Amino acid sequence: MKNIVISGVNIVAGGMLSVFKDCLLEATKYLDLYKITVFVHRKELFAEFDQRFEFIECPKAKTSWFWRCYYEYRWFKKYSQDKDIYFWLSLHDMSPLVKTDFQAVYCHNSAPFYKMPYKDYFIDFKVTLFTLFYKFLYRINIYSNRYIIVQQEWMRHKFQELFKLNNIIVAHPCRELILVEQVDSELANNTFIYPTLPSVYKNIEVICEAIQCLKDIDIKVLITIDGTENAYAKKIVTKYGHNPKLRFIGLQPRSKIFEYYSQVTGMIFPSKLETWGMPLSEFASTEKPIIAVDKEYARETLSGYERVQFFPENDYIKLASILKELVIDKTFATEIAMVKNEEPFAKNWRELFEILLRDVR
Repeated sequence: MKNIVISGVNIVAGGMLSVFKDCLLEATKYLDLYKITVFVHRKELFAEFDQRFEFIECPKAKTSWFWRCYYEYRWFKKYSQDKDIYFWLSLHDMSPLVKTDFQAVYCHNSAPFYKMPYKDYFIDFKVTLFTLFYKFLYRINIYSNRYIIVQQEWMRHKFQELFKLNNIIVAHPCRELILVEQVDSELANNTFIYPTLPSVYKNIEVICEAIQCLKDIDIKVLITIDGTENAYAKKIVTKYGHNPKLRFIGLQPRSKIFEYYSQVTGMIFPSKLETWGMPLSEFASTEKPIIAVDKEYARETLSGYERVQFFPENDYIKLASILKELVIDKTFATEIAMVKNEEPFAKNWRELFEILLRDVR
C-alpha cells in the first residue's frame, strides 16, 4: 500500500481549517488504496476523523518562524528518509524538503501580492511581515512540486509571472454551508454586515467613510471588530465608534454569523486582498444584495451571481451612492461577473484529488 502524507502544521482556525477538513473528508475515500499520515498542530482539532488517519502532532510549529522552518526543511526531511512516501501534499504555502516520489503545495496566502500603502506598514506588523517575507517563503523549493495549487485564476497568473511556472492547478475551495431559515428581525431594516478580521487590507474605513456621508438615511452596518484586537482595530473604533449607524460587534462564532446573514438586508465586502473571500460565497446562498470591492478575487468568487454591484476599493462616495439607491430608491443595478477558468481546474476536492492522484494509481 502506497504512503501519502498531508501536512498542515500551522492551520488551527478560520477558513483554512475548514479547507483542511474538506481535504481530509475527501481523503477518507482513498483509505482502502493508500496509507495516509496527517501532520497537524493539535489532534483535537480533527476529532471527527479520529482513527481514520495516522495523526502526528507538531505543537511547536505555531510558536515561531524558527520552528516552522525547522519542521518544513529539516524535521520533515529526516522523517521522510525511510518511509517510502509516494506523495506529499503540503496545505500551508511552504514546499518542504522531503524524500518523496512527488509532492504538491496548496498556496492560499495572497499577502505577497498586496501593495501595502506606506502609512500602514507599522499599523499591522503581521501583514507587513507576510507581504515582505512570503515571496521568499513561496520560492523555497517551489520547483520540486509536481503541482502548485491556488484557489483562483488571478493567483495562477501571479504565480506564473513571479515564478515562471506552468504546473498550477486552480482549485475552488468547497465548503459546506450552514443554511439558516430566513427570519423577520429589526436588523432586516436597512442593515448590512461586514464579517471581517482586524487587518489593514480589510479596508474597514471605506465603509465607515461611506456611512458618514449618509447622515439622513436610516441605515446600520454590523462590523465584526470591537477595537481591542490590535492597533488597526483600535484606530477604526476610536475614529468612527461614535456613529450609531456603525455597530462594532466583535468577532462572532460562525453559527452567529449565519444567523445575521438570515436577518440583514445585504453584505458589504471591501477587502483589498483575499484568495477567495469565503463570506462572499457563504452570503450568496441567501440571494441578497452584495456590494463588493472591484477586485479580481471578488469577481471570480461571485462569478454568475445575479445580485452584486462592485465599487473601486477606496471610493467611499461610490459606495455611499450604491447604498443610498438600495435603501431609499429600492433599486440595485446588478452586474453579473463571469470568470472562465482555464485548465487544469478543479471545482471541488473530489476533482482536485483526481488530478493529484491520477499519476499514482
